[in-house]
Amino acid sequence: MSIPPTDDDPLARSEYLLGPIETIVCSHEGLASGHLSLHDITEAYRILSMRIRQLSSLLSLASGPFPPLEPLRENSANVAAALRRDISRALRVSAQHSSGDMSSSSAGPSEGNVGWGQTAYNMHRATDFSTQCHYALRLLSEIYRFPTLLSVFSPQDLGSLLGDVIAIIRCPRLPSFNASKTTLLASWIVRTQRLPADVLLPRMEDVVLYLKRLLETTVRDSRINVAVLDALNCITNLLTCHQHIFIARLTCLLPLVFPFFMHPSSEFRHYTAAVLASFSQTLITHRNLVDQETIETICLHTHEFLTPETTRHPTSSRKLPPLFDAAVSLKNFGSAGENAPWALTVMANFAVLLGPSLFLYHGPLKLVMNIAQKALRHRPGRDLNPHVWRTFIWSMSQLYNQQSSSADGDIDTVKRCVLVLKQALHGGLGAALIASLLGPNPPNFKNKSIQKWAVSSAVDIVHDMLSSKSQDLRHEASRLLACLTQEAGVPSNVQRETEWTADLLLSGFLFDGSLLRADKYQVEEFVCSTRVFSPRCLSQEEILMHWESISSCFKLVVQNCLEDGETNLTTTAVAVWQSLLLVQGQPIQEDGQLTASAEFALHLSSLLSQFLPKHSVPLSGEVESIETQLRSLVVSRLLWTAVQNVFSQPWLTTVASSFLAATLQRTFYLANHEVLRNWSLLCSTLITVGIPNVLQIISHQDEAQGALEIKRRLWRLVATDCGTSGPGSWQNVVSTLIFPLCSWSMSGDDLDVWERVFERSFPAAATSTKTVDIIDDIASKCPTIGPSFSVNTALRITLVIFRHLNLDEGDPIPARALTYLSMTLTASYPPESSIVDAAVKLIKVVHHMMASAPISLVESIIFVVQRGLALWIEDKSVSLPEDQYNELLMPLYDLLLMRLEPLPLTVASLNALDPLLTAVFSRIPPPGLGPAAFWRFFHTVHARIAAPATAYSDELRVCIDACVRTYGGVLPSGIAPLSSSTQSQTQPHIVARVITETPAPTEVGKDVREQKLHVRSIEVRSTRLSRTRNATYQTR
Repeated sequence: MSIPPTDDDPLARSEYLLGPIETIVCSHEGLASGHLSLHDITEAYRILSMRIRQLSSLLSLASGPFPPLEPLRENSANVAAALRRDISRALRVSAQHSSGDMSSSSAGPSEGNVGWGQTAYNMHRATDFSTQCHYALRLLSEIYRFPTLLSVFSPQDLGSLLGDVIAIIRCPRLPSFNASKTTLLASWIVRTQRLPADVLLPRMEDVVLYLKRLLETTVRDSRINVAVLDALNCITNLLTCHQHIFIARLTCLLPLVFPFFMHPSSEFRHYTAAVLASFSQTLITHRNLVDQETIETICLHTHEFLTPETTRHPTSSRKLPPLFDAAVSLKNFGSAGENAPWALTVMANFAVLLGPSLFLYHGPLKLVMNIAQKALRHRPGRDLNPHVWRTFIWSMSQLYNQQSSSADGDIDTVKRCVLVLKQALHGGLGAALIASLLGPNPPNFKNKSIQKWAVSSAVDIVHDMLSSKSQDLRHEASRLLACLTQEAGVPSNVQRETEWTADLLLSGFLFDGSLLRADKYQVEEFVCSTRVFSPRCLSQEEILMHWESISSCFKLVVQNCLEDGETNLTTTAVAVWQSLLLVQGQPIQEDGQLTASAEFALHLSSLLSQFLPKHSVPLSGEVESIETQLRSLVVSRLLWTAVQNVFSQPWLTTVASSFLAATLQRTFYLANHEVLRNWSLLCSTLITVGIPNVLQIISHQDEAQGALEIKRRLWRLVATDCGTSGPGSWQNVVSTLIFPLCSWSMSGDDLDVWERVFERSFPAAATSTKTVDIIDDIASKCPTIGPSFSVNTALRITLVIFRHLNLDEGDPIPARALTYLSMTLTASYPPESSIVDAAVKLIKVVHHMMASAPISLVESIIFVVQRGLALWIEDKSVSLPEDQYNELLMPLYDLLLMRLEPLPLTVASLNALDPLLTAVFSRIPPPGLGPAAFWRFFHTVHARIAAPATAYSDELRVCIDACVRTYGGVLPSGIAPLSSSTQSQTQPHIVARVITETPAPTEVGKDVREQKLHVRSIEVRSTRLSRTRNATYQTR
């Protein structure tokens, strides 16, 4: 960032630093006009240091030309020479003027003033030189702090100045006054410098030797203590600024640093932790740039320090564990170097320094894990625990990568590591562990068994989390399960995310010193920004290979949902379920829908059934039980809906049948409205699949358990589905309509439902199948009229199906349906008052059917239905009023004869139809329309037949004889009168009685109806012939 000069800002003017710089330059070049005292030079150092400090905020941001530095840039060589001159005074203090002094006019005391005066003068001069050295060191420390200032000096000058500083701190006894201050200032420069690596590199051995000497010093006076702190800070600064460049040289200092963890001073312990953090930060950030030998050396030094301290016997001789134990056991926040943040920072850094070897050394592993676990007792240790534990997972991942990269890697050690790490899964640790095991992509392991173990271990961790008593942990496990399965169904060639690295496990504040310097509130901010880990998605092959264990996890998700009282599954859970289904799917070539194996169908239905209430548990109407039933039904319906969305309908029939059977085995408390509604919705979604044997499933329900109401309700669901979503096939329609007729006595409401279903589903079914076949099939399966199947039910059923019968030319006659029609008409006579209306409607439907039937089918149809129609036309019980009889039955009878008349009938045909033809002679209400129609029909047909005299049946001949005697005339040609023997045989049983109010016409061929002949009655009764007629009908 460039700071533009402005007139209003004195800090941005080029003259701001010019004055003290000129003084310093003049002191070196001897160009001063007049006398320059040591005080003047010292004051110039002070003012220049102060002004640079005032510019510090700008210097730290400056990246381009900076006007105030121009005088320094132009005179950098002279300034550096002056600094070298004055800093070196710390190593040589002389009473005489040095060659660089510009104060030649003050030659000191006169020759006469010797003794005490000379000594006093030298002491003052030495003090002034020491002060001048101190201010020169202060100015140099300011220059070494800012890269912008360093850039104005040559590397040679910077290196020479550094050499002078190192000479000061390495000198065991400085000859200057206030040597301790001089050493502190020189140490401060080394500790805070930001010199470039190329400047430091030639002097690095000297720096390391200096640091080593300080750390090895055992003197306990204050000077040495301060120097040791400076040494620790110097190491931290070098690693922070130059990271991997000097870590190999600084590694040898670790054995000298570790013991300060047991120092009585918390300040020492604090700065020691900062040194470890700087080493760890370098290893984490630049691990690939650090040579393997250095990494192994660091691990070895750490092991050699920790192992004795954690395994020494007796345990009372161990100093390190009690120290950290006390730190994490503090109930309050504590101070730096002795509180939980300090202790946990050290544990995390131990784990990083040991790296993969953490799990190979029992003592260190036990120490770091025990301290991390004990930190859970109080805050902030409880909040920091997951962050520290993740460093253990990081160490495991290093070991895991090592072992899995070779074909003969020892994975058993990693397995034991995972078992240890699974002890803590809270706070995102489960997700971190799973992500470490799975990596960013399905790894290309040389040992495939390792990959299989990794996925299996990850799923086991999710299972353990789902089994936890902690609701937060269970919710986290549900999220992880979704992460593992969310890409099911995605093609394998799709590019996946590769952002995961093990270093993401590490929390930066544990290694950059932030936590060591943080107060209570800052720690709270650190732990609030916890990283959320999302492991990679498993491939389809991996999900399929571990389908059983993953589905077991999903089962726990659903069970947890039910136990937690949630009335619905989360979107995440539904997505997991759908992913599990997709990997099992096999596309169908024709329509792209999915199917699966028959074995999976059975497994799927079994899995779905497990989410229903237990079969052995009675489902009562108590509030808790009702809530359990509701949750179970809602969840089951959601799961089944997902199944329907994935698989093709034909494949689902087996699954739906089994699942429905399991549902019906649970006797839900259907008296509750919500339970009934959700039960109905679930069963409806199962039925919509089109289960061929769904009604058989219902029929196997136990009557003793009060399942009749369930049957009724479930049938209504089946029927409603057939009527709304389409039947799929006419076999479904038939089975749906027949089931209730054979199962229970239908109520009026049931019949209304039955009729609505038929009305809605019949047109759809008739598009693929002839209506004749559908109606014939339905009628053939209708039960016989009896106690469980009333006449009223039969009438309504028959009325509905025949209302839709439309016969076309070439169709076969629906013989079974017509037989059932005749049976219904027969059973309904004599009619009770409650069924008269239904019977009348049915007769009208028959009338319409006969009027529209193709002429080629008329004779066959009449032959089948004549018995039922004959009973109603005979009306021996006089069930219908005369007006209704003449308006309903006589037009039907006349229509039947009119449809038969043009047909090429034979004598055999007429004899076969004699029950219907002669039925009108039983009851003849005025005006006697039936016999007249018969007589007209017979004359027309007989004229075409020219039959032998004895060909007609006795029933027909009796009726013909009665018509002749009633209407007058002679018998039609070819018909002989009844023989005497026949008369003698029939006379006791046959009475022909004709009462006329107007004479009959003499011309037989005239239409009787046109003559308005009013015949009151013609009775033809024959006990013997009635028996013969019945036998003949049954034979036919």
